[in-house]
Amino acid sequence: ISLAACWMQRKPSHSQTLLSQVQCKAKALHHELLMAKCARLWGHTMRRRARFQKALQSFQEAMVIYEAQGDDLPIVSCLEELGRVAYAASQFEESRRYFTRALAQSRISHVEVQHSLHLELAQVYAALGDIEKAKAHVKKALWESQSFERTEQLVQVYQSLGDLCLIQCRFEQAHHHYQCAIGILQECTGIII
Repeated sequence: ISLAACWMQRKPSHSQTLLSQVQCKAKALHHELLMAKCARLWGHTMRRRARFQKALQSFQEAMVIYEAQGDDLPIVSCLEELGRVAYAASQFEESRRYFTRALAQSRISHVEVQHSLHLELAQVYAALGDIEKAKAHVKKALWESQSFERTEQLVQVYQSLGDLCLIQCRFEQAHHHYQCAIGILQECTGIII
């Protein structure tokens, strides 16, 4: 059974065993990038098992290797993954720091993940109780989605705006944003909801 099959079948204990074997071989071969990929996979496995501290450690190990290599896309991805793990562990301030670093790095590196980072920052700020900053990040995600004409992202943004309005008990505005999301889906699919 392969590592990919373990992931697809959601068998984390089997994937842990196989991943440990691959990690040992990567270390023996001094293959840095393979070690970083293993650390990231280990982080995903630990996150699925709700072992957030181990997941954070694994992603941080991968970050050290990617930073030494100077490879921008994996650095941004690791920062984003670290933010997600910290969020799942209810470490919202830590999550905010990781997502903010990822956003700054993506701008410097011209990596196109800013839309998702703005939405994730919006979630973090909402969890921290700062609804105004959350809305600001959702609006930035909206601007980026409209400027690149990405339909799926626009739907996500309008849903997020609706969710934020619900938190503030602004039901008419929430309804408006949800209607925008539905309208976009209807326009793209031709299916009337």
